[in-house]
Amino acid sequence: MKKIITFLFSIVLFTSCSSDDDDKQNPVVGKWKMVKIETLVHITNTKSSEDVSNQNITYTFDRRSNLTINKNGQIESYKYQYKIDYLGGGMPGEPKTSFVIVNDAKWTYQIVDGKMVLGSSYVDGSDYFFEKQ
Repeated sequence: MKKIITFLFSIVLFTSCSSDDDDKQNPVVGKWKMVKIETLVHITNTKSSEDVSNQNITYTFDRRSNLTINKNGQIESYKYQYKIDYLGGGMPGEPKTSFVIVNDAKWTYQIVDGKMVLGSSYVDGSDYFFEKQ
């Protein structure tokens, strides 16, 4: 009986540790509400900001690399990948950057002021700001 209890305890302990490890390895997992879009145009060095917090736009990233985007009731599904890699191909001294890749589009990932930012401003795109739900 002691062996069975020890075995069951080990399974529960191992399962809960692996879940914590998954969240540390993939911090995008969860449901995120888009609150702002910022666009920087490098040529003119101007930035525009759009508040979208009143719109119902959510991104849900699951542990199986599925992304579900809900834009006011319209659902889109994609596969995504979270990884840490070089932005410019690994030039000497270049630090690694966190990315979320969706449909071959590479978005930088960071947390700024408690918000998740998925960014493509490094290629004249927009940065999307999210709050965790």
